Amino acid sequence: QHNDRYIKIEIDFDPVLDELFSITTSKQQIRIDEDLWEKLTADGKNAGGLKSLVADIKSQHRDEREQIEAAKKNLAKQSATELPAANAMIEAEKFKTKTPVVSKETREEAERNLVQEVVARAKESGRPEEEVRTAIEAEIKKRPWDIEFKAIEEGPFYIPKRMGQQKRILLNTAHPFYSRLYAKASGEVTSALEVLLFVLADGEIEALADGQRATFYKSERHYWSELLSHALVSLVPQAALDDEASLAAEIEEQGRKAST
Repeated sequence: QHNDRYIKIEIDFDPVLDELFSITTSKQQIRIDEDLWEKLTADGKNAGGLKSLVADIKSQHRDEREQIEAAKKNLAKQSATELPAANAMIEAEKFKTKTPVVSKETREEAERNLVQEVVARAKESGRPEEEVRTAIEAEIKKRPWDIEFKAIEEGPFYIPKRMGQQKRILLNTAHPFYSRLYAKASGEVTSALEVLLFVLADGEIEALADGQRATFYKSERHYWSELLSHALVSLVPQAALDDEASLAAEIEEQGRKAST
């Protein structure tokens, strides 16, 4: 496709190759000589390998996007009692020893997030905003905790968010936490990871009433995310994770068949 040649990389090469790489005046990008493109796509024992690589990357991106969309639809269909992590948090909140202080700024941000969601859904569905808001508020009442997914390149592995009376986490699908851990987990492990994220998010949301604590949490979250990214990437190769996830899914499926 027309945009297949736009790739974000960092490269260091000898000056003798300068003629093959035309550097733009802004030094923001290079333009590869057509002869070099021809060599990359047609020459050598792996001729055509570049095109195959691009096709594989597209296929992997499409598969991952479909998995994320499927996860979104699955969560949207569930009520609080069907989302074990949300139900667990509802029960756990009964044991809080102090009532959280909700600042004016927190309430205003929660309202802004709610309005944004109303506008987005109304635009997508073509329904009146008043009708959409009523429906969303009913959803929030049923599920005071929720999860949403979004790819944020080089962003933290999760972001706490309040939407009206609902507390939620935005799970970053571009972070290795999602691709190498959350997406590979299943059943109770997935629910346990969601509870962990809910607890972290709850602490940060409640800290919004204290400016210094809120800043501390936000700073630490970015630090944790960067460290976690490097650690997860070096912990286990992606291929091994794929094999383990496939085996776990097969065992789980066999268990379901045996119980029926």
